[in-house]
Amino acid sequence: MTPAVDASTAVSDTEVQGSITSGHFCASSPTYTLYFTMVFDRPFSSSGSFTNGGSVTFDASGNRVVHAKVGLSYVSLDGARANRAAENPNWNFDATRQATKDAWNKLPRKIEISGGTTDQQVVFYTAPCHSLLHPNVVSDVDGRCRGFDHRVHTVSGGQKAQYGNFSGWDIYRTQAQPHAPVAPQEAGDSAQ
Repeated sequence: MTPAVDASTAVSDTEVQGSITSGHFCASSPTYTLYFTMVFDRPFSSSGSFTNGGSVTFDASGNRVVHAKVGLSYVSLDGARANRAAENPNWNFDATRQATKDAWNKLPRKIEISGGTTDQQVVFYTAPCHSLLHPNVVSDVDGRCRGFDHRVHTVSGGQKAQYGNFSGWDIYRTQAQPHAPVAPQEAGDSAQ
C-alpha cells in the first residue's frame, strides 16, 4: 500500500496538522494511521496543498533559519500535540540536540570493552546503537496506544510504553538477549 496523506491543514499561521494512513506490510490486512502536528517558531507567509501533501512558505529574506517541532501519535491529533509538548517543550535547538545526544549515548555506555583498535571499538559500539533503533515507542506520553483492533488501549501494570515495528522473529535469537541487561524496562515493555 502506498501511504497517502489523509488530511493536512493549516491550523494557524504557525501550525499544520494532518494524518497519514499506511499498512498492508507483507500483504497483511492491518492498516494504521499516524497523526502529526508541526509548529514553527515564526509565521509562514503562505500555505498550499498538492496531491497527497501540503506546503508552507516562509519569508527568508531577513532570517534563513526556521525552527519546527513535530509531534506524532498513532492515537489522535490531541495525542500528537501532547507528545510534542512533553518531549520538546521549548525552542532551544542546542539544548534539544544535546539532550537527544545524551539520551542516545546512555544505553551503549552501559557496555564497556577494552582491547582492539579504535576502529574495532567503533564497529563494536555501532552494533548496539543499530540494534536500539527498533522497536519504537508507539504509545503516547499518557500511555494510550491504538491496537491492531483499531481500539485505543492504555499500557498498564509495570509497563511504561507500548512498542511496535519489531524487525521480525530474528530479534528473539539475536537482539532480545543483549537488550534485556542494557535496557531492562524497555525490554520488559517490548515483551508485553
